[in-house]
Amino acid sequence: MPAAKRPPASWSCVTATAVNCCGGCSGICWDGWNCCSAANRHRRSGVRTGSACRGFTLVEVMVALAIVALALPALMFSLQQQVDGTAYLRDKSLAQLIANNKLVELRLLTQARGSLFQGRDSGVAELAGRDWYWTLETATTEVQSFYRVEIAVREGDTDQRRPLYTLVGFMTSEGRTDDGA
Repeated sequence: MPAAKRPPASWSCVTATAVNCCGGCSGICWDGWNCCSAANRHRRSGVRTGSACRGFTLVEVMVALAIVALALPALMFSLQQQVDGTAYLRDKSLAQLIANNKLVELRLLTQARGSLFQGRDSGVAELAGRDWYWTLETATTEVQSFYRVEIAVREGDTDQRRPLYTLVGFMTSEGRTDDGA
């Protein structure tokens, strides 16, 4: 057993030997609590008396459990929202890659054919082990030979669902890009 520490001078000690009482306080009692050994009591005037080794009351335990019971579901709900948000951002990033790939593919096809695809097209692209459904639509603009291209990417094949990502670009009908090539 370690040597007993000397209590503060304001305490009057009955004995100076340290006693291991209830396995907790080792006979040295701080913050004004009395040790549970009758042979080793450190007393300070005006301090609460009683055993330092009694523990919590049932009410204190029930209040602590109630606080944990209220806080734990809120924490779990917050964690679930974070996981859902991360999955949504991952899916949206993958949909953006599909849309960008389709726009590049359209530019290459337009340059090879010498004319822009007119109308509506749809298909399936595979990325990250999943199927992604895309729709491509070209529409005329007020500027002659200049077209609006809209590519929408969905996770499912139904048109009723809102797309995860929609890319809008503008191209000329001759297949020229912005740099005039």
